[in-house]
Amino acid sequence: MNSPVSATSANSQVTGKNRAVRSGLKYALIPFVLISLSFLSLLGLFYFNSTLVSGTELNCLSWETRRFSFRREPFTNIQISGIRYTESRLGYVWSSAPSGESSLLDTAIKRHLKNPQSYESRWDLVDYSTPYPSKGPADILVTLLCMQNSDYDQFWSKWTANEPAKAKILWPAALDLVQFQIYAALPELLELATFELPLHEFQSSVNHTVQNALVEYCRSPPEPSFGSSGPPTNATGSDARVQLAAQTGLSYGDHPDLQLWAEP
Repeated sequence: MNSPVSATSANSQVTGKNRAVRSGLKYALIPFVLISLSFLSLLGLFYFNSTLVSGTELNCLSWETRRFSFRREPFTNIQISGIRYTESRLGYVWSSAPSGESSLLDTAIKRHLKNPQSYESRWDLVDYSTPYPSKGPADILVTLLCMQNSDYDQFWSKWTANEPAKAKILWPAALDLVQFQIYAALPELLELATFELPLHEFQSSVNHTVQNALVEYCRSPPEPSFGSSGPPTNATGSDARVQLAAQTGLSYGDHPDLQLWAEP
């Protein structure tokens, strides 16, 4: 028969063991809790960052640039905040606008951008991040305008000042291509400025380059209404954009297909 003292001692040992087990479990859970909290924090941070959409865009008429940013729910793509605009801070041929919401093009170039009333104002993407970075079509123009010469001066500001007669030809032609989002033809066009060409030859080369680009645009517009193989015999200019592009192309010289597309 066990004595009361022995029973009490045994109970104390069991209680002590239980306390030790509970204490051990408590301390063993601490790293797990900390790891879980860290993981959830990182997951929340990743989700928060994934809601941000930001980028740069360029106005197709004034060539001013600006940054935009807003937040959207990444799984449903629903916008959950307003859009905020700030200056692009690209530097080079752009400077801050008084409003602080965009960056203005160098006035030496800007004065040559004559805007026909038929041209629409539009903002084209230069780049954007969701959060992974991607390039937009207007990045071609921005990259070209950021070109520097061997002395690290702004190439286009200096060229425009030194070649005013050619600048009057080049920049309106570039504006025509930008209006129809034919950014892919800009490198070929602006490359002409790097050649030592007589003025009449420069004019002829610009006319040829721009008109060819506009012909291709009319043959394969972004939302084709005439097909991609050329103008059909019953083309009547029902697509206003193609008609406007054809009329613009004819300002660079005669072309039978453009004449057909330009008919009202």
